[in-house]
Amino acid sequence: MWNRLFVIVLGASFILSCVALWRATVGPSPERLMETVYSELSKQPEVVASIAVEGMKTIQKHQEDADLRSKLDKIKSKRQELLGDSKSPFSGNPRGDVTIFSFFDYHCGHCRRVNPVLDKLVATDPNIKIVYKEFPIFGDLTLSKAALAAHRQGKYKDFYTVLMNSEETLSPESLIEIARKLRLNVDQFSRDMGSLEIERQVQETMALAHSLDIAATPTFIVGSNIVPGALDFEGFRQEIAKERLKNTRGA
Repeated sequence: MWNRLFVIVLGASFILSCVALWRATVGPSPERLMETVYSELSKQPEVVASIAVEGMKTIQKHQEDADLRSKLDKIKSKRQELLGDSKSPFSGNPRGDVTIFSFFDYHCGHCRRVNPVLDKLVATDPNIKIVYKEFPIFGDLTLSKAALAAHRQGKYKDFYTVLMNSEETLSPESLIEIARKLRLNVDQFSRDMGSLEIERQVQETMALAHSLDIAATPTFIVGSNIVPGALDFEGFRQEIAKERLKNTRGA
């Protein structure tokens, strides 16, 4: 890709040089013109390199902007699917004016580090709703299925918190022990954890993430905006404020 961009930038510099030479000379032959252009460029390689770098930066920025617009369009097309999902667990105000969708994996270190920030948002902002989207990007669905099984008994956030704070590899026996400590019906928990319905729910979330071009965790959708990576508390507050401003303006 960069070779192509380099050729484009050099082509632009050729054109500019040709214009200058055309003004200075009268009707040079094509061969003479190209010889002169190459000669002038060879005298100023640092200028050519600078033009090429700046050109590549500009084109890369345009591509990034286009990718972002594409993602925002996809979020808009999936808006009803996101907001109409009644199966995903959430915390905060169910009627909050800003909803944050958190796509995460328990094996993701950045997801673990940002989790206290999400808890602080809920504790300090009474109009926030955070929807937890189980997205086991590293391939292990076990913990996600266990958390959703706990959700069926109203203990999702407790189970989720234990998983987020655990530093050890959790075996199926360990998950059963967690369920027991949280006073869940262990038999029901085991059945739900192994059910096709819960596995389908996880797979549907993964398909949704892929349809939105979400390929890393954590990724957040704050209102109508996509925020890749872990933000700090103030970063989230700024994103929430921007979303509220858009809502006020009717955007």
